[in-house]
Amino acid sequence: MKRRKPRRSRRRVAAEDPLPELDLYYEWWRGLTPEERLRRSWRLRTRIKDLQAFHDAKYLPEP
Repeated sequence: MKRRKPRRSRRRVAAEDPLPELDLYYEWWRGLTPEERLRRSWRLRTRIKDLQAFHDAKYLPEP
């Protein structure tokens, strides 16, 4: 009869939070209503002068 390999645990080990200050921002963001989140994201989007250039710089980096 063959011996079975011991099963590896699928649980992830909880790592320390590298940036706890981001956790506060996330909690604040989740506290907003969907309408407030959408309004804020569109307002922040208006700060970008050239959306196409921003997109290209982010997703199509220079070689």
